[in-house]
Amino acid sequence: TPVVSVWDQLEILGSLVAAAEQIKIHVKFDTGMSRLGFPISDSEKIFSWLERHRNIQLEAVLTHLHRGE
Repeated sequence: TPVVSVWDQLEILGSLVAAAEQIKIHVKFDTGMSRLGFPISDSEKIFSWLERHRNIQLEAVLTHLHRGE
C-alpha cells in the first residue's frame, strides 16, 4: 500500500490511476518532527481531494512519534 506524504504524490496518483481502477493509500501526517507528512492543517483539504477522486481510497492514516528521544 503506498504511503502518501506530500501533495505531489497525491497528484501523480490521481493522474495515473484510471477511473475504473481502485487503489488504496495510507496518508501520513506530520505531528511534530517536521520530517515527512502533511501538516494537520491540510487534513480537510486532503479528505476533500479524496472525495473528488473516488478511485483512490483511504485505507489508513499514519504518523510518527512527535519526538525522537
